[in-house]
Amino acid sequence: MRQLFQAYDIDRSGYVDFAEFVKLEIRHGIEQGDIKRIREAFPQMTVADRLGMRRLKFADFYQSRLRSYTDSSRQSYSETLQRVPTDEELTKLALVEAKRTLEERARMGPRYHPELRQELKNLFRNWNFAGGGKLRVVEWIMARSSVESVEDESIAAVSEKWLGEDSFRTADVTQAGAISLDDFLELSFKVLGAIFMEVTTSLQMLRQVRLNIDGQWRGGVATVKVALHLMHEANFQAPGRARYDPSAYAPAGVLYLPAALVRLGDLTSVLRLQLDLPSNVCFSAFHRDNSGSSKAAIVRLTEAGLRTLVEDMSRMPEASADFGLYIKNIRPKTRNLKAFRPQEEEACAAALCFQTGMRWILDWEVQLLSKGSKVQSKPRLPPDLCLCLGDALVIKIPAADSGISASVYMDAPGVLSVPIRQCTSKDKKNVVATKSDGSAAAAPSPEPPAGPAPQKRGRSARAVKARGPPAETQLVFIAQGEGPSVLFVELSWDQLEEDLSGNSLLGIPSSDASVARIGPMKVTVQRQQPFRTKTAGAAAWWNGQSKWAAKPIGGRGKALGAGSYRPMSAGGSQRPQLDSPIQWPQSGRR
Repeated sequence: MRQLFQAYDIDRSGYVDFAEFVKLEIRHGIEQGDIKRIREAFPQMTVADRLGMRRLKFADFYQSRLRSYTDSSRQSYSETLQRVPTDEELTKLALVEAKRTLEERARMGPRYHPELRQELKNLFRNWNFAGGGKLRVVEWIMARSSVESVEDESIAAVSEKWLGEDSFRTADVTQAGAISLDDFLELSFKVLGAIFMEVTTSLQMLRQVRLNIDGQWRGGVATVKVALHLMHEANFQAPGRARYDPSAYAPAGVLYLPAALVRLGDLTSVLRLQLDLPSNVCFSAFHRDNSGSSKAAIVRLTEAGLRTLVEDMSRMPEASADFGLYIKNIRPKTRNLKAFRPQEEEACAAALCFQTGMRWILDWEVQLLSKGSKVQSKPRLPPDLCLCLGDALVIKIPAADSGISASVYMDAPGVLSVPIRQCTSKDKKNVVATKSDGSAAAAPSPEPPAGPAPQKRGRSARAVKARGPPAETQLVFIAQGEGPSVLFVELSWDQLEEDLSGNSLLGIPSSDASVARIGPMKVTVQRQQPFRTKTAGAAAWWNGQSKWAAKPIGGRGKALGAGSYRPMSAGGSQRPQLDSPIQWPQSGRR
């Protein structure tokens, strides 16, 4: 009878709950064709529950089963009609029903399968290396890592749905930052039931995971205490003008980092959960270098440096708080867009031949540094940007020697060309000439003047002006096919934080954002050609708010008004005709 009681006790709580008893009684009645057992499932529980606690202890359950076995109208126990069963007969009936109950539970799904439930409990105890009966953030992510380490692709694919960041938030119903055994079991039953059609497949997977990690963290895992500092939002600034303000970083608690956590992806997942950041964001992480192995005060956290960091902190646990982690540059992850390496102009001469229309220009200084803006509001992107075939979207980026790198993310090329990198001169009188094929024509070098060589003098303002301004770099996207396209350009000087931190005595990363994006923006290309007057090769500059200008922001050109050229809306209407024609700068292709 004790085995039958344990078979009915699905959650192993030491009691048979009301729902467990009634559900199994009804299932038994359906399986055996016993209509009375189905009808009397609720009354039988009510009679047995003398204290009204909606659960049965072993003694109450025993009396309930005894009444069922001696019931003369029961089809299931016809061999015991009108007499009390002997102890031997009672034992036999209980063992047969216990076996049937376990078989029925196996058919009811993962939630009721006794062996599967036990395997989940064993995994929970293995993963809870810190003790306390609850899985904390670090333990949860290390559990995911242990599942991913199993050499089976089908099992590794389950890890994110079962033990991912979103799954932790789903299971943490009390928002306490820790998962209890009951919450873990509830989540596991739902996930395994949705992924695997057969309970035996789930059971086999759990056994393979347990064998892979059995005893892996026995005896606990050494941990070190790390202080967290978080910067939520900041404006982008060039590296030469970056500020260093400790108040920009808010204390965000401490993290007990285990020595067994050596994957950067696992650490970023832990930080997102610990800092309550969405799972669809990424960020930059820096830590202080107190080991003396580097001259930099701040070191960017990388995959290779994480193991070294944990080892250094393990050797100096008393100073582990000095290894604070600094989190900044929080931004959305790149989803559904691919990274495209900008192509050099010389290799894209054929694509440049399709550039026969206007050039719509966005300047990174206007979009990110608010250059030339008299409005305090944040710069905006042009809405409903719609180009014609042959137009070009041009995004000016910092020069190569500025230390700021540019990465392009866009959907598959076809509507817009791959990004083409062009270097131009700011001096209008010194524009690089281009051949018909788009390549730059070599300018003839001037002959040196006759006579004695001039004496060397200090550089005057005229001499500096004669040298010309530095070259500009821009990315060109040519409209070469009809349809929509999404893209953005990411500028970053994360790699300079280590060098620049040495100039600051504070030992922190800069308090300005070192990563920023121009976009994402949706560009629609249409075949429809609007009325134009001398616009081939003309350019318009976005002012960062609501208008396009005939000259770069900060120049003497006025903004294009309502009767001026604008990119068409995505609805397909023509661009409005000019009320009074504007003399567009004939810059040609550069």
